[in-house]
Amino acid sequence: MDRQGRIVETNPEAERLLGWRRAELIGHDAHRTIHLPPGASPPPDDECHIQAMTLAGEHYRSDRERFYRRDGESLPVNISAAPLRENESVTGAVVAFHDITERLDQEAAIRRLAYHDTLTGLPNRRQLMDRLEQAVAAHQRHGRRLALAFLDLDHFKEVNDNLGHEAGDALLVAVAERLTRVTRENDLVCRQGGDEFVVLLDGIASCAEAELTATKLIEALQRPVEIGEHRILPGVSLGIALLPDHGENADGLMKAADTAMYRAKQAGRNGYRLAGS
Repeated sequence: MDRQGRIVETNPEAERLLGWRRAELIGHDAHRTIHLPPGASPPPDDECHIQAMTLAGEHYRSDRERFYRRDGESLPVNISAAPLRENESVTGAVVAFHDITERLDQEAAIRRLAYHDTLTGLPNRRQLMDRLEQAVAAHQRHGRRLALAFLDLDHFKEVNDNLGHEAGDALLVAVAERLTRVTRENDLVCRQGGDEFVVLLDGIASCAEAELTATKLIEALQRPVEIGEHRILPGVSLGIALLPDHGENADGLMKAADTAMYRAKQAGRNGYRLAGS
């Protein structure tokens, strides 16, 4: 581009990536044509950092820029820009860019694997602990209560032993969907591992509300799950604990909810126990 930021030359690969023909790009303002979302009000030209830095004689690099194609689609790119000089004067700049869509997709997939259960798609224990630590910190700052519910499927081993692991996996997926359906948008439903699930209830008002939620979670699993020719009644033992009532921190809350869940199993299964009761 020249010193005014107009495109003076391009190559076939830029045409392909941007969806513009060379003749349609030459002479047009680069910032307004490919660096702004369609319909956006253009800021002053000197606010385009690519143009401002290169025309000031500085090199510019970025791994996270966005260009916009002719059809308005956003194109994530990395950029390397350098000033063009003639007799010590900056006459323009050359900008090289690469489409990084595939790289960003791979990074997103890696993040998903790190923070989600591959079978159910639910957040995993790692994400649960991150969110729980954040919720505990929010409680310490603002006094907002939270609850943690531990759920363990009753007789899950019998499903695997009698019907096979594929049936067991299908049951876990069905349970995950039901738990997600009956919880609030700001709650977090996680698969802890095996047949254990955890629900983080952020901003719970009272023990009574926590117990009401526990009842809803159990009721969600009362209906049979159809797996092939089989009808399975999931059944669940649930333990629930509140902060600050039953724990001072994340670890204390986890232990209290886990202990309450085992007490629910010992009491006959398919029910819940509140920590400390």
